[in-house]
Amino acid sequence: MGSYNYYKMFGYFNRKFEMKDNGPPSDVIQAFSAYTGDASQMSADQLLRFLVEFQGEVGSTLSMAQDLMHQVLQRRNHLNKYTRNDLSLDDFYYFLFQDDLNPPISLQVHHDMTAPLQHYFIYTGHNSYLTGNQLSSDCSEIPIINALERGVRGIELDLWPNSAKDKVHVLHGRTLTTPVRLDKCFQSIRQYAFVKSPYPVIVTLEDHLTPSLREMVAEMAIQIFGELLYYPEPGVFDALPSPDALKHQIVLSTKPPKEYLDSIKPAKESLEIKDEAEIDQGNNSNQDGDEAVNDNTGFQKSNSDTDDEERGSDSHRSSKQLGQGFKRSNAIHSAALKVEPPNDLAEGCSIDTDLSSQLGESDEHAGLTKNSEDSSLDNCNQNHFGPADELGKDPSLNIQISVQVEESDECTENHNVENSKSSPLGTPEYQRLLAFQTTDVKDAEDLDVSTNRSKTGTLEQKRLASLLHGYEWDDEDEADEDEDVNKTQMKPSRYKRLIAIHAEKPKYGLMKTILAENDKVKRVSLSEQELAKGAELYGTDIVRFTQKNLVRVYPKGTRVTSSNFEPLTGWMVGAQMVAFNMQGYGTSLWLMHGMFRGNGGCGYVKKPEILMKKAPHEVFDPRASLPEKKTLKVKLYLGDGWRLDFSHTHFDAYSPPDFYTKIYIVGAPADFAKTRTKIIEDDWSPSWDEEFVFPLKVPELALLRIEVREYDISDRDDFGGQTCLPVSELRPGIRAVPLYDKKGGKYRSVKLLMRFQFE
Repeated sequence: MGSYNYYKMFGYFNRKFEMKDNGPPSDVIQAFSAYTGDASQMSADQLLRFLVEFQGEVGSTLSMAQDLMHQVLQRRNHLNKYTRNDLSLDDFYYFLFQDDLNPPISLQVHHDMTAPLQHYFIYTGHNSYLTGNQLSSDCSEIPIINALERGVRGIELDLWPNSAKDKVHVLHGRTLTTPVRLDKCFQSIRQYAFVKSPYPVIVTLEDHLTPSLREMVAEMAIQIFGELLYYPEPGVFDALPSPDALKHQIVLSTKPPKEYLDSIKPAKESLEIKDEAEIDQGNNSNQDGDEAVNDNTGFQKSNSDTDDEERGSDSHRSSKQLGQGFKRSNAIHSAALKVEPPNDLAEGCSIDTDLSSQLGESDEHAGLTKNSEDSSLDNCNQNHFGPADELGKDPSLNIQISVQVEESDECTENHNVENSKSSPLGTPEYQRLLAFQTTDVKDAEDLDVSTNRSKTGTLEQKRLASLLHGYEWDDEDEADEDEDVNKTQMKPSRYKRLIAIHAEKPKYGLMKTILAENDKVKRVSLSEQELAKGAELYGTDIVRFTQKNLVRVYPKGTRVTSSNFEPLTGWMVGAQMVAFNMQGYGTSLWLMHGMFRGNGGCGYVKKPEILMKKAPHEVFDPRASLPEKKTLKVKLYLGDGWRLDFSHTHFDAYSPPDFYTKIYIVGAPADFAKTRTKIIEDDWSPSWDEEFVFPLKVPELALLRIEVREYDISDRDDFGGQTCLPVSELRPGIRAVPLYDKKGGKYRSVKLLMRFQFE
């Protein structure tokens, strides 16, 4: 007699269902007979022929076949030593249904790992420290550990100063997320970086720190990562190393600090206002750049490679007024500045450099120099300096200004402020300026305060700038600035020397960035909207750009629940680092898991040759109509294992489950397809025995997605497992396909028996 499952009806009656034990499918029986010559046992030689001819495993050897046979017999008979040297039909069927012995894709690294990093898709996380949503979840090192154990190779950390600005926290800025210490994150990365894969871990740092805190980060990285930390050679920015060359190395990637950028581009300067509360007079915050830069100005708030969702809404920003007429305009086009106090008050006190057009000749600055007949300090025209009676009283006015000049931008200040009775020219700040005689500013380096490379008088210039704009210099800020300047002047920044992959944001538009001629390799960060729009308008140009540079794509800021976007959007144009919320479970994340099951699950998948062709008429165009290249045949025989992993009432309280399977092809738009099997009622071991045919135009980028559901006539169908596999990695023949839960965890027993064929 067979075994039965019993289900209670209405609390009184039992329903009895026989538990079927399906034997081998007819295709398995036929294959066994064909290779044994209708005998009852299969030898090692016959198994080898089956592996090579039927399964397409051309690299198999007799010793490999013997080893497989030995493992099967040991498992089936539970003996340490088993002397039989052949397989029965049941043994053969058992072997085919073991996903570790007969997997659908290779479990070993088999791609060429000696090409530069930009030739690979890289398993990349987004906000890797978050345990849940983007607004209020806890920050922890646990999600980082989980990601590394899954094989993720790209970890993202957002670095922010604590309230005292003496320590570094990791958190999602301008949200309610609770911070985690940076050292805990670094220690977790070191401990788990190479548990799953020996290939490099790229740590992306979203930097919102001061120079002194950056040095603290550098010291922490050196001490914790030790010999695992990769130190880039001077020429590494011309071509990135290969994954093979970077085995067991931790690679840092971020936007270089401003002091480094200015050191390699001394002629390039900008005007920066540093303050925790950004001064905003109706200008919209920048939603596209790495820095919080006003779209119409060169004003910067932070030196960070920040995702657009981190900038948040204007509710996180202060809009304190500096005076009724204060406006921020474009940066000065020239590399010089001339400022003169009223003649009768400060004769000989000036900072004099060349201007393409002098400030006094501009309508906006008419009256900056005082008429000689107005000799009284009390009658000094306050219009040009702001209300002096507020100086030193309102803490919101205690800000720092660093004056830089950018080659291609222009900056002017409109000082039309209400008249006031007093003038800042009588303050101690101005008296100290009187002792500061003429200083010639010959190049950008002399004016550059924010780079901490300023020469004698730089802080005084900064004071003068604050005075001219109606702000009061803060002595506490001066002390901090002195500390940072002295520290950086004493020794070169270690932080910038640790940056192996330089990052940037396309400030002047994606098109200009990807078409710009540049010998240096860089990483460009794009939001999912930017990439989707760019791929639609100039996909081939992005493909060409990614042949040399890295492109990182991150979820849009409105995905507060940590959901994810369609990853094929990035992969179709060659974007290497499609950054995902690893806690945002769903179909998109299943596709991400599926792509990186390829190449042995090492976290690096070699980009297909179609994305690396450089000839003008050969560059891959994701929008082009392409001919059919290959046909995939998928046959689904049966499934099993649910009764071992689930309670007998999990799917239905009154009967065994009614399973069916949905099958999708996801990839190029022309390749998308979906189908489903029939429903097998009241059976824990459903046998479908159905075949499906999928013509493919871009099989190199296609994914096979499989999802099992339990049919429910009165409610939503229950989830019964899923998997996703790269079509290019599928091994032909009859294979055991393991299924995974919604979070991507592998079930212990649930799997499908399938056959794959290519024509």
